[in-house]
Amino acid sequence: MGVAQWSLGSRGDTIVNGLSLCKMLFLVVLLALLNILSFALYGSDKVRARRREERVPERVLLGIAFAGGAFGAGLAMCMFRHKTRHVRFVLLVPLFLLAQLYLLYLLIG
Repeated sequence: MGVAQWSLGSRGDTIVNGLSLCKMLFLVVLLALLNILSFALYGSDKVRARRREERVPERVLLGIAFAGGAFGAGLAMCMFRHKTRHVRFVLLVPLFLLAQLYLLYLLIG
């Protein structure tokens, strides 16, 4: 693992491995919100399943995990024991998480 390279950009903003701190902050906040939303959607779907109410579509659950909420989805799957029998979820959510962690590594390094 390399050490983060800090420098000042041409406009004086701090840059870490080519990514300005403002863009990094935006990315962190966006990922946090996506994971909170993902966790809440999986929890809501579990409650709706127990009550036999209208469910959150599986494409929405997988879509939010793919879009950046894989950690929240995985955490919710474990905590609520939800979608753990569905092979598609058991395979794709960890795969999405690995891909997202790799992309973060490439961005932040």
